[in-house]
Amino acid sequence: MPELKNGYWALWVIWIFHISALIGISLGFEAWFVAKTPVNLIISSILLFLVFPIDTRKKT
Repeated sequence: MPELKNGYWALWVIWIFHISALIGISLGFEAWFVAKTPVNLIISSILLFLVFPIDTRKKT
C-alpha cells in the first residue's frame, strides 16, 4: 500500500472532525459539539500550517 502524503491524512482528519460534528449536532448533541468548536479550529489551523507551510518568497 503506498504511503499517504501529508496533505491526504490532514484532509482526512479535518473531514472526520466535520462529519462527526454534523452527525452529532443533527442527533441533538449540539451543546457538546459547539463547546468543542475552538479545539476543532485550533487542530484545523495547526494541520493547515504543518501541511501547507507559508512561503514568503515571491515567485517570478
